[in-house]
Amino acid sequence: MQNVFDTKVFKVVSKGKDDISYGWKGAGVAVPVFSLKSSSNFGIGEFLDLKLLADWCNKVGLKMIQILPINDTRTDGSWDNSYPYKAISTKALHPIYLNLDKMGQLDDKSDREYFRQQKEILNAKDYVDYPEVMKVKEAYFKKIFHQTWNDIKEKEDYKVFFNENKDWLVPYASFCNQRDYKSTRQQVESQSSMSTSESVSMSVSTSEFSYFLQYHLDKQLKETIDYLHEKGIALKGDIPIGIGRDSVDALANPELFNLDCQAGAPPDAFATEGQNWGFPTYNWEAMAKDDYRWWRERLTHMSRYFDAYRIDHILGFFRIWEIPIEYSQGTMGHFSPALPLEIGNGKRVRETGTGNGYGYGERDTSLLLSDSVTQRLGDLFLKDKHDSNKFHPRINMHLTQTYNELDETQKETLNKIYDDYFYHRNEALWKAEALKKLPKIIEASDMLVCGEDLGMVPACVPEVMQQLNILSLEVQRMPKKFGATFVNPKENPYLSVDTTSTHDTSTLRGWWEENGELTNRFYREMLGHHEGAPYFAEPWVCKEIIKQHMESSSMWVIIPIQDYIAMDGDFRWDQTQREQINIPANPHHHWCYKMYQSIEELIERNYLNDMISDIIKESGRN
Repeated sequence: MQNVFDTKVFKVVSKGKDDISYGWKGAGVAVPVFSLKSSSNFGIGEFLDLKLLADWCNKVGLKMIQILPINDTRTDGSWDNSYPYKAISTKALHPIYLNLDKMGQLDDKSDREYFRQQKEILNAKDYVDYPEVMKVKEAYFKKIFHQTWNDIKEKEDYKVFFNENKDWLVPYASFCNQRDYKSTRQQVESQSSMSTSESVSMSVSTSEFSYFLQYHLDKQLKETIDYLHEKGIALKGDIPIGIGRDSVDALANPELFNLDCQAGAPPDAFATEGQNWGFPTYNWEAMAKDDYRWWRERLTHMSRYFDAYRIDHILGFFRIWEIPIEYSQGTMGHFSPALPLEIGNGKRVRETGTGNGYGYGERDTSLLLSDSVTQRLGDLFLKDKHDSNKFHPRINMHLTQTYNELDETQKETLNKIYDDYFYHRNEALWKAEALKKLPKIIEASDMLVCGEDLGMVPACVPEVMQQLNILSLEVQRMPKKFGATFVNPKENPYLSVDTTSTHDTSTLRGWWEENGELTNRFYREMLGHHEGAPYFAEPWVCKEIIKQHMESSSMWVIIPIQDYIAMDGDFRWDQTQREQINIPANPHHHWCYKMYQSIEELIERNYLNDMISDIIKESGRN
């Protein structure tokens, strides 16, 4: 079997050369590692479970496994830490994905019995109990560390691992010390009875614990990667657009981040108040001074494990939705960078841009505000943080009472300013911003680059992504063409990843039940039926849809595992809504989806597997 990751599909596309072999197509599966269920794991999916999943992929003809971020997110062990996009380190892996048996057996018989019972309890749950899994695993880590560390630290492969990774590993371990032992440190500082040597000893011990965990994580993940590659299966990772405000990276390099701002997204159909992710935004000017070294090192490290990666919210490389730190709602943000408006002493709003270098001159569109409206200017505009005399139109300003008090002429003028600001004025600026950053960053590795380009997409984005050979993301129910309701997968660009749903949307079955009118339109317009659509997404309906996606023009079709299983009525979970991984409108959502069936059961489900295999073969994606 030809290994996909060895073909020029990856390296040529990612490097933007001219000899791209158009026509090659592959299919894959998307599933978070934490969602994997097997007889060997401990209440949560683990890296080694990907080997079992690779066996299934090999059986049905899938060539890629796409996962969510797997970096360490631990701050306090709460449910908030289940959110995989808020890492405390861009390089450290999350210890929750370790297989305990692979780390070694505990000597104490009573300890072994205790953890056996805990494993049974946690595996019996139909969801991932993140806080409890982390608590129990942490206890095991400490016991096996004290039992095995003296031997491990003398091993040659450990020494190689440490030397290759010490630049990030040492500050990460120090960060973990401060997180886990803050109260102890404060006690040490206030009590002169504890000697300096005792304090140093404590620090060394806890740092070594972090080294120990990361060594095992690297070892288990690399073992898994080797197995996938033997099967001809590629692994696709995910790069979050942001980092934790209190992360190692932000604390070690504060000059690279705007810590007085928060990244998010403007309001949309999924989150009417917008989204506030809480991440600091990037100080791109500071990053450019060393040629984006922080990003390049991040990608180089990621290539240690992955063959491809998804840039979460690639729109953030063009412009980011930036919210001042004092606000919580996404509606209080504006795009950054952006060319602001100017409000003069005469209470006249006008667009300025002369001499900005982006081909945008001053327009004659202006608006004279009344005294009463001027006093409530904040309802319509947000002050620019760099210049208090310049402003940005507020998103959805037309929903405010202040807007409604304007006369029709003022409304018409304001609508023109609003439309121009959000959809035209900044296009050249945003294109230039992306072309400054992205080429430098993606050249850091040979991984295939995919971008999540959903949402409020600037017109320049497709052009830039095509120029850099970054694969776009195409979701049938989220068309990018204005006025369209659905996307015909056969009209997708070749350099794209096609899918039925994402971790931020309902599953295929969940979407089918959300809006009967929309479902009936889809049933007629996209599937070609003339009668009314069934209320539920019957297995044969799911099969028709997935078959349609496999026949798309996209290089890759990567379907969530829930949607594959939806084709088998006797095998799929009857609790459809619980299969949705994330609800973007809820910042405190519990990321706890667990497969209803184990991977072992999936491998043995010949009816479903034969169906998937046949669809892939018929589509030419094998």
